[in-house]
Amino acid sequence: MYVSSLLYWICYKKWKIMSKIFHGLLVGFRSQHMKTPTEFVEKLGYFKLQIQMKPALILLIATALCQIVVGQSIPEGPRILWDEPEFDSKKIERLNVKKIAIKSYQAPLTRGDNDSETEIRYFNSKGKLSQVIEMVSNDTLMTQTFHYNSRGVLGWKHINDKKWNRTYKEGYRFNGSQHVYQVKAYEMLRNDERMLLDTRQYTYDNDSLLKEVRILENNRVVSVHKFNYDKKFRVSTEVFEDGNDRILQKVDYKYDTEDRVREVALDKGVISVYRYEYNSKGQPMQIEWLEDGKTRGLVIYDYKSTGMVAQMEKILNPDTKEENHFIRVYNYN
Repeated sequence: MYVSSLLYWICYKKWKIMSKIFHGLLVGFRSQHMKTPTEFVEKLGYFKLQIQMKPALILLIATALCQIVVGQSIPEGPRILWDEPEFDSKKIERLNVKKIAIKSYQAPLTRGDNDSETEIRYFNSKGKLSQVIEMVSNDTLMTQTFHYNSRGVLGWKHINDKKWNRTYKEGYRFNGSQHVYQVKAYEMLRNDERMLLDTRQYTYDNDSLLKEVRILENNRVVSVHKFNYDKKFRVSTEVFEDGNDRILQKVDYKYDTEDRVREVALDKGVISVYRYEYNSKGQPMQIEWLEDGKTRGLVIYDYKSTGMVAQMEKILNPDTKEENHFIRVYNYN
């Protein structure tokens, strides 16, 4: 079932807490997805087409370059399902999917139009992302490669930005519970030298729920991302602060009776609201983006019989003459 990485992460935390029942703790709630969380990448309102008008939400998160499905906790929220569906590594493994080709273009597509973008994702035998290639027409813009150890734990991520001729590397460190506690990002220089760009530090509470992410540059805290939870251990609010404890943004979550995200409100001066609708299988069917009570965007999902996303249609400013219409098609091998 396709839900946001945030939901996967929440359900994983529920599963961790449920395991304590067998040690004498009376904690009662349901685990719907026995899945570990993913690294979040905020691409809200970003369809990755040079011709696209990018919504203001692109400013939400710019700390990561891609989204991955891995076998351990690498939380980075807020991950709000908008135009980026999440792929369950267990389902990828079960369906034996080795490759997903994603083609994005502005509609209507003119016959012979090659000004579209293609993203190709490769997966290993465990359903984990091994490589991502991003292309425009026939030109490769970026490649990202993921390296795992013998236990299937992500150790390094290599990023080759061909457009700017730069190479980056991220190293992950995990504690005994396989929760990430530190990520260091480097730019690779000549002669195998490297320059530290930033360090992300993760702290957890007594229930192993992520409490805080601190980003440091030159040993100085430049931003802090805080998480709060409700009685069902679901994320209720997220707060983003700068290095001086000044609140930059707040995110509030509301859920339905099935513990699915029903509404998300982002407050960073202008309040943006996202409302979710699900089909009978519990898959996100439509997401509406509103500002000042007016619809600014719609995303509509179609699915294959396997439950995998077949197509995503995004319409920006649907009620105005400035309407922009985009299509993303998913092919599986």
